[in-house]
Amino acid sequence: MKWLESMDFSMNQFSGEIPPSTASLTFLSHLNLSYNNLTGQIPKGTQLQSFDESCFIGNELCGAPLDKNCSANGVIPPPAVEQHRGYHLLEDGLILLFSFQIAAIFAMATNFELLCPIFSVALSVLLGPNFATGSSVGVCYGMVANDLPPPREVIDMYKSNQIGRMRLYDPNPEALEALRNSGIEVLVGVRNEDLQQLAGSYSAAENWVATYITPYSLQVQFRYIVVGNEVFPGNSARYVLPAMQNLQNALSFGDIKVSTSIATSVLGVSYPPSAGAFSQDTIEYMVPIAQYLNNIGAPLLANVYPYFAYIGDPIDISLPYALFTSETVVVTDGGLSYDNLLDTMVDALYAALEKAGAPQVQV
Repeated sequence: MKWLESMDFSMNQFSGEIPPSTASLTFLSHLNLSYNNLTGQIPKGTQLQSFDESCFIGNELCGAPLDKNCSANGVIPPPAVEQHRGYHLLEDGLILLFSFQIAAIFAMATNFELLCPIFSVALSVLLGPNFATGSSVGVCYGMVANDLPPPREVIDMYKSNQIGRMRLYDPNPEALEALRNSGIEVLVGVRNEDLQQLAGSYSAAENWVATYITPYSLQVQFRYIVVGNEVFPGNSARYVLPAMQNLQNALSFGDIKVSTSIATSVLGVSYPPSAGAFSQDTIEYMVPIAQYLNNIGAPLLANVYPYFAYIGDPIDISLPYALFTSETVVVTDGGLSYDNLLDTMVDALYAALEKAGAPQVQV
């Protein structure tokens, strides 16, 4: 966490106290916690006290750099309240974290894989023990950047924050070594550029498994192999299914399943959710993949970004609906009611899977 340089959680309706661990951030050059529901004393430390009062306004906080003295004003933080806004429970207990304001800040970066570890560090710093409540929390681990902490330190961060599941975008040997005996369940990715070779050669799939899975299988808890990331539509789309089949057949041990990771752009229709259907550009690939996943009992993995849906249509999509803060039902579709955008996006994928003849596939 010592590498964190910027943190902006303004206007997110967070409540509770600022975790004391924030005082130990030594590289923080930008901070904005304004207009939330934070209470109690600002942790003492030269780093936090160096920021302007405007970084903390709009809260019930006390202590330097604010003029409000905690003991003099008798400010007593209320009992902590368990927070549920900002996450959604999906496939088999995997919690996907999402905060609209954080996504808006980081979306200017060009490397979206890097956003996941930054996102997890920032949330763990701000929310402290409320961030993770067990092994059901999963966080992506992207490595396309420079000056990153070594994998062993990253694994330690996962463990200290009770993050029990990890997505690796490629089978990085150093990360796999660090994961030995960690107890962290792993989704390991196949690079898009390797799909053609794995699709055309079963021996290539055997070699891939022998190189990246077998040497670690007794000490690393592999959960899924993610064959390609957001390939559809594209020139490599035709390689995904045969690569999945070859790799699944090469996995002669354990209960590891293959899948692929899609963007919601594979849908041609997404509203209302029950009308969800794959687009004409993707249906020839997605239908057989969905049916294959149905047959082997594996889920379809999806990258779901309410932020992008909102910025694409801010007139018809309200901010509370995208932020999980709507107090009323926004969309009614048959017998189902929706008060947040993520649920509607996920259910549109379920509807598309049903139309593809794969009603048992989880997202």
